[in-house]
Amino acid sequence: MAMQQSRIRIALAVACGAVLAIVIAKTVELFTAPQQQPAFVSISDHPYSGPFALTATDGRRVTDANLKRRPHAVFFGFTHCPDICPTTLQRLTILMERMGRSANNFVPLFIAIDWERDTPEALKSYLSSFDKRIVGLTGTEKEIFDAAKALKVHVKRVPDDHGDYTMEHTVRVLLIGLDGRLQGTVDLHQNDAVVLEKLNRLARLH
Repeated sequence: MAMQQSRIRIALAVACGAVLAIVIAKTVELFTAPQQQPAFVSISDHPYSGPFALTATDGRRVTDANLKRRPHAVFFGFTHCPDICPTTLQRLTILMERMGRSANNFVPLFIAIDWERDTPEALKSYLSSFDKRIVGLTGTEKEIFDAAKALKVHVKRVPDDHGDYTMEHTVRVLLIGLDGRLQGTVDLHQNDAVVLEKLNRLARLH
């Protein structure tokens, strides 16, 4: 009986050792394998739909049809944003300067989502601190939500504790090709080399 129990304990120990070895091997494989992040995502996975129309700071109307004429880099934000919006726009400004003339091959759009405070005049003043090629768009509450729905981004007005409000929104830059479909995204967590490569690939689609 004692010998049988001893054999059982040995068998269990061997089995546990084998499982542990597999777990360790998989863990090593996970952390040592090259991590590849595609520059662009599948076009077919992110079709856009739905009409929208917004107003540029110079008064002209920009619609969803414009997105099918040239590649675009689209970012939703608001002029009272304390950090993410100005940081993203400043980063785009720096990287577009590094791109040289090829940055002229796509249109950077900043869609202002605060329909009460982001007037065309306020938006024009705000964007004067960034690359002059960035086109500012704004609109009524309905127009902004129509654009957000068409481009599948999150926009929400959120009251704060001081009787004021802030705006929640998707913080990624959308990279849109000539067919008006998503080609990829840019966010603050990606390093400059990755972002620059994505912007260069977008520019080559013109």
